[in-house]
Amino acid sequence: MNRRIDEIPVSNRLNDAVALGLHRAKFIQKKRRIKRSLAAAASVAVAFSAFLFWGFSNPILASQIPFIGRIFMENEQKISFPGNYSDKAEVLSTEIPAIEPSTEETPAGKPVPYTVHDAGYSITANEIYCDGSSVYIAMTIHADNGFGHMYGIDPETFQQEHAQIISVFMADLIIHDGEQATEFNLPNVDIEGTQTALDTFEGILKLNLGDAILSTGKSYTADLQVYSLYYGADDSPDIYPGVSGICGDWKITSIPFTVDGESVKEYAIEDMTAEGFGIGNVIVTPFEIKVEYFRSSPDADYGTALFDANGKRLLFHEETPSTENNGFLATYSVGDADISTLHIYIGEDAVGCIKENSQEAMEERAVYTYLLETNMK
Repeated sequence: MNRRIDEIPVSNRLNDAVALGLHRAKFIQKKRRIKRSLAAAASVAVAFSAFLFWGFSNPILASQIPFIGRIFMENEQKISFPGNYSDKAEVLSTEIPAIEPSTEETPAGKPVPYTVHDAGYSITANEIYCDGSSVYIAMTIHADNGFGHMYGIDPETFQQEHAQIISVFMADLIIHDGEQATEFNLPNVDIEGTQTALDTFEGILKLNLGDAILSTGKSYTADLQVYSLYYGADDSPDIYPGVSGICGDWKITSIPFTVDGESVKEYAIEDMTAEGFGIGNVIVTPFEIKVEYFRSSPDADYGTALFDANGKRLLFHEETPSTENNGFLATYSVGDADISTLHIYIGEDAVGCIKENSQEAMEERAVYTYLLETNMK
């Protein structure tokens, strides 16, 4: 049987994950970590009106299309950081685990590569891509006893197709380069994708490396450890009505990948005003842009906005502290934007800046502006 959060002993780290999940809907996140995703499972119960059920009249069947890059292919335009990952993704496993419901903590049947099973759920890493700035893993999650009918995102509200989400509270990523290991602690990330059957979810997990950049063309291995899963479904085992939360220990080790050799560029801007506003480094890939910025004080209510060469606002994804310069790292998804020219703004009211669609209005409210010519298409 599935282990519910209130029924199993957990470590302090798991307790932290549970507390973060259960209380996430009760307060507005601090500006030190603004996250665009509104689909964290604890928030699903509160923001239920923003969600709708994605029907199963036309499920995607793995047997009907080629597997190579398939999970990326079927989900890469639905997610909040769209892109053509399937063109460059590395395939890890072409098998999907078929696991019979069991009370045992190990799955029945033959082992599947890059698969780990715990608490009634198995996670398989099927495909991987790295642009040097983030690691993207396409994965399958199988629920022994089913997910129920998972909520989908209203495309009119979130301006994207019917992506569904399983939220991960607390994950660790350790990257090995053959000589040393670098650990990234990820307090909350989302797996965005599609429920293809009542017991199967396929999606993409974006692992933000912050202001670290991996060497292009170099091969690495990664260890991924996930501590808890949250998702929304009316008929799922619930903590709050319609929300399932499961703690476990899912660790997939020695996942190989090679950094795309042509994707990442870093611009050292290092421009600062006397008032303390400015830009440090800007990291640009075909899929995301990270802007390191500074404001007059760490707790001041300022944020960034980013517009492309045609005056189109880029979609904000998240903000985290930069690790070296005491600034903040705002991450944006590129989508179909023309990033040959980037208009970077810092303005008062962080949430207002994130929502501002008009470049002209942002220009008026900005306390700092910077024009970056990348000449990238």
